[in-house]
Amino acid sequence: MGSIVWDREIAEIYDETYAAQFDLSVLETMLDLLSALAQGGPALEFAVGTGRVALALSERNIEVQGIEISPPMVEQLQANPGADAVNVTIGDMTTTRVPGAFHLVRRSAPYCYVPPSSTDLMARLAGLHRRHRWAGWGKEPFTSESTSQVAVYLRNRDSAP
Repeated sequence: MGSIVWDREIAEIYDETYAAQFDLSVLETMLDLLSALAQGGPALEFAVGTGRVALALSERNIEVQGIEISPPMVEQLQANPGADAVNVTIGDMTTTRVPGAFHLVRRSAPYCYVPPSSTDLMARLAGLHRRHRWAGWGKEPFTSESTSQVAVYLRNRDSAP
């Protein structure tokens, strides 16, 4: 399975290009669900990018760790206010040991739909197991007709941190 690795040129315009996705009216449902899932504990975001979700969660006093395959995207995240509250590892789930975070939520984006079987395999390789899969942030049932997914994984209790 190939990966999209954003280069510096794309990373530098990413936030501006997707500015509408940073609006709290767009993020609110997602942040409410993620905050509830975190239950006061840490969260891990796969494909953390420039930190749109991670930074907003950290503002809610949730410890956030991220995994990102694109160093230029991480540089953009680190240039944002509050970035020091997000611990980012550069790598992917197949080669990166999952840090101490307990919850991982993988959402698919319109430009990069990852099939459920691939998401589950990457999670299993990282020592995670699936807890939920929905078609959207409102917990809509995931079916064969779904065009997006929100998958929630937990670290296996017997896995090393």
